Amino acid sequence: MSEIEKVICQTKGVINAAVHVHQSSEDVKLLRAFVTGQAQASDLRNELSKKLPAYMIPNEIYHIEDLPLKTNGKIDWQVLSSIAEDRIKETKDLDEDSLNQYEKTIKKIWNEVLESKITSLEDDFFHLGGHSLLLTKLYNKLYAEYPNKLTLGELYLNSTIRKLADLIEERDANPHIHEYGLGEDPLSGEIKKDATIPSDFFMFNTVEKGDFENPGAILLTGVTGFVGINILVELLKSTTADIYLLIRAEDKKQAKIRLLKTMTDQHISLDSYNEARINYLCGDLAKPFLGLDADSYDHLTKIIDVVYHAGSSVNFIQPYSYMRAANVDALHKLIRFVTTHKLKQLSLLSTVGAFSWEHYFTKPALLKEDTDIQSAFKYLSRDMGYIQSKWVMEQVAQEAIKQGVPIIIFRLGYVFCHSKTGATASYQWWSLLIKTCIQLKTYPTLVNQKEELIMVDFVSKAIAHISKNPASIGEVFHLSPEPKDNMTVTEFFEMLRHEFKFDLQPVPYQDWLALWEADENSPLYPLLNLFKFKAYDNKSLIEIHQNTPDFDISNTKRFIKNSDIEITKVNRNSVEAFCKYLGVL
Repeated sequence: MSEIEKVICQTKGVINAAVHVHQSSEDVKLLRAFVTGQAQASDLRNELSKKLPAYMIPNEIYHIEDLPLKTNGKIDWQVLSSIAEDRIKETKDLDEDSLNQYEKTIKKIWNEVLESKITSLEDDFFHLGGHSLLLTKLYNKLYAEYPNKLTLGELYLNSTIRKLADLIEERDANPHIHEYGLGEDPLSGEIKKDATIPSDFFMFNTVEKGDFENPGAILLTGVTGFVGINILVELLKSTTADIYLLIRAEDKKQAKIRLLKTMTDQHISLDSYNEARINYLCGDLAKPFLGLDADSYDHLTKIIDVVYHAGSSVNFIQPYSYMRAANVDALHKLIRFVTTHKLKQLSLLSTVGAFSWEHYFTKPALLKEDTDIQSAFKYLSRDMGYIQSKWVMEQVAQEAIKQGVPIIIFRLGYVFCHSKTGATASYQWWSLLIKTCIQLKTYPTLVNQKEELIMVDFVSKAIAHISKNPASIGEVFHLSPEPKDNMTVTEFFEMLRHEFKFDLQPVPYQDWLALWEADENSPLYPLLNLFKFKAYDNKSLIEIHQNTPDFDISNTKRFIKNSDIEITKVNRNSVEAFCKYLGVL
């Protein structure tokens, strides 16, 4: 709370501020801010949105004369809570007679979801305490009233009753107006614009070249993520470099706490931690100068030799406009960084998902590392915002490579778990799918659907090894299974049935979906949109990805040849370790 209060107090017109968490109902927690001074709530929110992530912006802001204090000098939260409750009682609910039928219906749904009074058509869902889980609940209820009219991502962009009502009314009145051809809708235009880079766009301001093969200093982003922390461990083993970690934290102490917690959570021995070689940078990829002060940034441009960018935002629900800053804009900032003072090598982590669902039409058996992903463009606007942003990032990176920026692109399959410990990203969709199916004792029938399950220890070793080879610059590497080892979804669940005696039965996809789509406690519930919304041809994105092609890994195999790196595949031991880590075995 202190960080939020500090930022509020830096805003013009604010004298003092106090922030705390208020539990307004069983499902809704609110950030309440009490502010003294002359700043207006709307102006304050606008300023805070420039400096804080959305989840740190107060939902309720109350202006008061002075902060009440107890006799011991501490803030009297009981008095402040009474002030807030009195203000809420004074506000009037929306006049139903002034609303059209769309507005009435949506307001009723908002009341049910948020369990709070709605005072204006302009009230923002997130300012009223809405969050990702409640947004899924809202999506489900809206879907029941207006089937397939909205994606969950569009709820982020239309977060007031007025915007939602206007959008749905327009689509009902003109059912064909939004039936754009593939790649011809406004979002496609936005994606294409961001992916189109002039041939003289990247400016070099360098006086020397870094040591790419034996770096003295490395910058690593995304280290508190599943893949990033394993890359750190491998870099500590395979290099002698000092490693600078860009972490969102208030100070270096908090950054260290976050790092060590990630190591513990991922069952990584703290013996791997080397205090003497690790340097903490409290920054943010979405901010200018990577969130650092100008002097620190300038110093960093002079000492870093190599950058590993594992810090992209992974979110399967948020729209492209939300993902752009954390992914596309951050890449631009890193390219500017690696072309300032010392020319640095940049290893960029991408995904095989950048091919989108073009295979639904072209039906290739194998997608090669040098296959141009340009043709996937026309399908992107029906895909996830995350995939859209990764495709744009690759277009930006490829143009930067043409202009002389030393970039290596690693396209990852689904990074499943650590082959020995089973540690995984338990919050990601595959883990949630497994938990859901085990609870339901069923799994969906998905024809020849593969997820390119690959081990994180292989991924981290391959990236660290390949990136030391000068010939890797400008190349693309698929870090995915050998085609012969690329397990289907059905084969995975059959292994759970036969090897571990899980009670699991295959059922048709729609029957399986019906078992959990209304269950707010289902592990998969926050990702409902992926399984339910009809992206194309009356199929959800999950269904569209059936009959998945394999991914060629010739480049990867060639570059790890004669090393001790093995392409670890999914087997009984790794699945057993994974299930134990998840707590289902």
